[in-house]
Amino acid sequence: METAQKAKIPSRHIKLLLTDRCNAKCEYCHLEGQNKIVKAKERIDGEFVNKLLDNVECSRISISGGEPTINPNLEEICYSIREHGIWAILDTNGRKTETIKNILPYINEIRFNIDSLNPDTYLKLKKVDIDPLLKSVEIASERARKIENHLKVAFNTTILAENSDINSIGSLISFAKKNKATIRFIERFEKGQTQINPNARLVRDIVWQLLGADSTIYNGTYHISGGGARVEIFRSVCAAVIESIGLGRENDEISHAYSQDEIKERSASEYCHNYTKLYIAPSGDIKPCFLKEDTVPLYDALMSGDCEKARENIEKAILLLGNGPCKEQEVKQEKDYGLNLGAFDYNGVWG
Repeated sequence: METAQKAKIPSRHIKLLLTDRCNAKCEYCHLEGQNKIVKAKERIDGEFVNKLLDNVECSRISISGGEPTINPNLEEICYSIREHGIWAILDTNGRKTETIKNILPYINEIRFNIDSLNPDTYLKLKKVDIDPLLKSVEIASERARKIENHLKVAFNTTILAENSDINSIGSLISFAKKNKATIRFIERFEKGQTQINPNARLVRDIVWQLLGADSTIYNGTYHISGGGARVEIFRSVCAAVIESIGLGRENDEISHAYSQDEIKERSASEYCHNYTKLYIAPSGDIKPCFLKEDTVPLYDALMSGDCEKARENIEKAILLLGNGPCKEQEVKQEKDYGLNLGAFDYNGVWG
């Protein structure tokens, strides 16, 4: 297959959604914006990944779903990514312990979804027991200790009412510290959300209280270290960009600190266009917007060897990034109030 030329887009983070199926039942799950009723075709395998990476520059790849360990092609997919020398990240609930054990040699980072260490709370949130997850964490952490600098372990915790108290947060941070893992508290996002989840600020304040540490904020994420613990607190990008538009920010100093041309570059939709991940749906087609179900065809062109068409569609999908609800809100605000209210500073989204 022709490999001399790649799509003319900046290298970016790709997210492979291998499936819309899952072996847990989290009520808050948004399935990465996938349709919860219409079941997805699952066509991503090692051959597809090889052809994809022959045609697009990529800085790193996240493997997600649904629950990606359900996909029978997971091991060959991870192997293909590794063979291309690209940093591979697996997002998982940790329930399929043997599958995880088998793919650890082929990935660089594993992120376990851990919303609580209390067995009863965990069961309530996910409708499954916690024991398989704890076993998978033990296996991954042991490998990370034995083979230094080969594997990074992290925990993803969705910020919920059930885990936003000081005892829950303290136990999660201690567990992460014990396993030499970074813990990432992530704002829950729901379609239609227009303001920050109050529990997100609550968790931030509790972490400050527990660690007594200074923090830095970069691209809207708090990075906090103290006592050997490493904590990151994320705002939902989609929630943040939508919230930042149309909330009567006439007196916002950030909005008036730049020229009109600079403001255009800092708008919410421009942020999404320039920095968001490139989502590949289970069908092998591109999903340009997390909040919309539209896809851009890719699978057929790649697998048939039509590299020119594949690159053309990849470039088309990149142009569509930032054209979801954030853009719709911006257009309304530009019409009603003027362009300066569309300015977006991701570090300012915490208020």
